Amino acid sequence: MMDQQFHEILAELERWNFWEVLDMTRACFREQHKEEEILAYFHVHLRFNWKKNEENHTVEAEQIVPLLKGLSEESRFCLESVSIDPVIDYVDEAGKERKFTVNEAWNYFSGNIQPHWQELHYRLEGGEEQIVSRKALVVGSTIAQTPNGPLKVYSKSDYSLSLMLGTNVVRLSENKEYLVECLPGVEAAVYYDHNEFPALWSWLHIDDETEGKDTPWYRKRHESKEDLYEGMEFIDGDPTVKIVKINDRSLTLSVSTGLQGRLNPKEIVLDQPNHEVVIWKQDERSLKAKLYVPEPNKKWSSHYQNTEPVPRGCVVSFNISKRGEDAPACSGTIDVRTVPCRLKMDDYKGDVYWNWFEVWGFVDGKMVVGVDCPQYNSNSCAFKGLLDPGKEYTFPINDDDGDGEHVHNGQITLSWVTEDVGLVIKDGVLKSIPDVEEFTVPEEVREMHFQSLLTAPSLRKITLRAGVERYWSAIDTYYDECHVKLDVEFEGSVQEWFDSACYLANCIGRLVIQGKAYDFYDTPNLVIPEGVSRIGANLFSHSNTLRSLVLPPEVVEIGDHAFAYCDQLQSVKVLGPASIGGSAFVSCHDLSDIYLADGVVSLGYGCFDFLTKVRSIFIPKSVKEVLILSGQNDGSCMAPAFLCEAPSKPSGWVKNWNLAYFDPRFGLGHGYDYYHPVKWGCKREEE
Repeated sequence: MMDQQFHEILAELERWNFWEVLDMTRACFREQHKEEEILAYFHVHLRFNWKKNEENHTVEAEQIVPLLKGLSEESRFCLESVSIDPVIDYVDEAGKERKFTVNEAWNYFSGNIQPHWQELHYRLEGGEEQIVSRKALVVGSTIAQTPNGPLKVYSKSDYSLSLMLGTNVVRLSENKEYLVECLPGVEAAVYYDHNEFPALWSWLHIDDETEGKDTPWYRKRHESKEDLYEGMEFIDGDPTVKIVKINDRSLTLSVSTGLQGRLNPKEIVLDQPNHEVVIWKQDERSLKAKLYVPEPNKKWSSHYQNTEPVPRGCVVSFNISKRGEDAPACSGTIDVRTVPCRLKMDDYKGDVYWNWFEVWGFVDGKMVVGVDCPQYNSNSCAFKGLLDPGKEYTFPINDDDGDGEHVHNGQITLSWVTEDVGLVIKDGVLKSIPDVEEFTVPEEVREMHFQSLLTAPSLRKITLRAGVERYWSAIDTYYDECHVKLDVEFEGSVQEWFDSACYLANCIGRLVIQGKAYDFYDTPNLVIPEGVSRIGANLFSHSNTLRSLVLPPEVVEIGDHAFAYCDQLQSVKVLGPASIGGSAFVSCHDLSDIYLADGVVSLGYGCFDFLTKVRSIFIPKSVKEVLILSGQNDGSCMAPAFLCEAPSKPSGWVKNWNLAYFDPRFGLGHGYDYYHPVKWGCKREEE
């Protein structure tokens, strides 16, 4: 748990009146039991990531905060959640020892800075609706006076809030769309505060509930927000689910069944994070949908999330000693910035494997090391320690698979320091550069390592010549890690840039080629310069500025994914005898106008996938080769129709070239193929 999260939990607990919580628990106990109380206390459950087992503590009210403050630094770091429950011990009529707890009263904190709800909305009988922020609700305190007594806060967690009135306790969670009467004379609900914490959702989940059926009638779907767009028919059939409106905070669905439903569809707004809503129900079938918001600031859900940047020139020294004749010792150093995978230090030295020690990140100037890969399976991870720079740490290594290749009963000694690595070129590969504002790639460099620029956080401009391999990967990685658009001066030709500069549509600042400035990545209306005959693969993919595109007759080749995922692209004109590569225009959701001039030679696989605003595409008879143009749509994109100038399918077109999608709802082997509409012998004016 990050320090910020841990200290927020402590600050919250220091405000609470735990003695009042025990008195509230006693009141519930006396209401339900005649037996005498033996002992009243709190049960504190600590759950840890990676390193150690769970801990359970029996403490009095005043011991809760000191218990947490007394955790070691490593225990705090591995702490995943804290659960605090009031408990009363008693002996029942049969003489058995029992424990009494109130099911609605538990206080749970996980490693989330942003909880799942932020506001309590309540209304007393005959009164106006009141709103109280989560931060203002203190456990053990009184919210309001009612005719039935004080309305109190019994417990509070990341996911719920428990209120108490008299001896009645109710737990509220974020699954209500309106106020409900939960206590005598009290209506209440907890809500997600969109103003303070915008619900920036990432995925739409749709699942079915089929009562009494072994096989679901509709397969569960998880769709990224990036792949959804307004007008998309998410489910085509009975029911039909269409996306009406989409933004960062909400999603509006149109749901209809049958003819009457299509005439008067029902609109459902999803705007509560991780809140599941039934959007359709008929007999034993139903569909549920929710917007999935990843838990904020959850450690290790991806590379380096919630850790500090890797220090410049971070070098790890290791020494492995082993017992056994078949296990010689080995040692070495690793620059964390320049290894193929920054997380993994090494797993093979001297023909002997050693337990996959990895650098997980950096926290408060200390290196986090562990075993196995935390972003894939947290259950298999083993936290090893927080390492201070310059100090040596020794860890045991044991691998008992018995194959004779792994380390047995050995140990590894680690230490790390930061060094100014400067310019490093090895076998023609640029590994790192000094921390400068401008850098020219040396002549001897034939390839750039994808992390080679990360050792220069001050870098703002790079000069490179044609022929340097994978320079685009280094620039792209620098943008992803440092969020800086580099100015680039390219000493090759414009065609050489178009051949090699993939994935850089949003990563380049000012681009100068042979002394002339170009605005390829800033202009909404792209004009291809003279002399360019090829558009390289992924050259403009994911561009967020491109709106219209005219490819002149000189362009004869459009590479795979050349304009894929250009969300703003609306119009494309191909004026020359071009071959269009696979997925060249995939998922250009605003694209509504495609013009293919006479002379276009071939259309690659999926070049028109996921296009919803294009109603039809005219294919001239010059097209001799066609693969499946748009066959990965999952029923969401039945358009476009294909108007073909040829009188019938040419021999160079594959059999299922107009396949639209395969419907998997009835299981493998029982689905159906759907095809785009086709009309043969068309004239261009019919388009």
